[in-house]
Amino acid sequence: MEPKVNLKVIVFGVLFGVLGITVLFGSWYTVDQGERAVVLQNGAVVGEAGPGLNFKTPWIQSVETFSIRTLKSDSFKTAIYSKDIQSADLTMSINFRVDGGRVKEVYSTLGRNYFDRLIAPNILRITKEVSGKFTAAEIVQTRDKLADEITKQMAELVAPSGIVIEQVQLENVDFSDAFEKSIEARMQAEVEVQKQKQILEKQKIEAETIKVNADANAYGVQKKAEAEAFRIRETMKAEAEGITKRGDALRANQNLVELVKAEKWDGKLPTTMLPNGATPLIDLRAQ
Repeated sequence: MEPKVNLKVIVFGVLFGVLGITVLFGSWYTVDQGERAVVLQNGAVVGEAGPGLNFKTPWIQSVETFSIRTLKSDSFKTAIYSKDIQSADLTMSINFRVDGGRVKEVYSTLGRNYFDRLIAPNILRITKEVSGKFTAAEIVQTRDKLADEITKQMAELVAPSGIVIEQVQLENVDFSDAFEKSIEARMQAEVEVQKQKQILEKQKIEAETIKVNADANAYGVQKKAEAEAFRIRETMKAEAEGITKRGDALRANQNLVELVKAEKWDGKLPTTMLPNGATPLIDLRAQ
């Protein structure tokens, strides 16, 4: 006779098995690197957990995970007005993240939808306010400066809530075609002005160089002339001193005069005689 199967025992066994599996797999969870977990108990925040294997109470506790990696928003467009009342469509995006040490605070105050609650409405307002401080030409020419100012003000605004704004990107600024052409013409005119300034500066430097060289040449000529005049004066002075000394020597010594006459005589008798004189006349002129 086959033993009777107790259906209740089987049912309870299955129930206890399912219960055991539920308890086993519902009591632990893992958090990936780059994430943080908020632990909820009956809907209330009771803690947070970092990367790795973590445990919780089955059925009573639940877990909400938050990425703390840098996220990038979808591109969105907003209308702005510049300081000089020029309208434009500005396309932009934002790099942002949750502060890894303040995940529980972000969840408690803003929830998972913190971007739409905090970032989206404020980025539009701040972008309009900051754009109004720049002229249209400045927005076109220094877009990065505008983006940095928007980033700075947004970061200061949301930081107390545990959100980090890393960078606001201005992907496109679209003014009217007529205005953009006028900006382009103005920029070309400024480039031409700078070019002409450079040409004038170059010409000025070249003129100064020519003047310096001319002054140097004139100074050299002057010094050369002065040196030549000095040489001539000294030569003439030496010659004069020589003549003076020779004259003095001749006057002081009459025999020297006769010696000079004798040195000048070539040994020939003179062809000219003084009347009633026996002394020949010697020609002292240089032969």
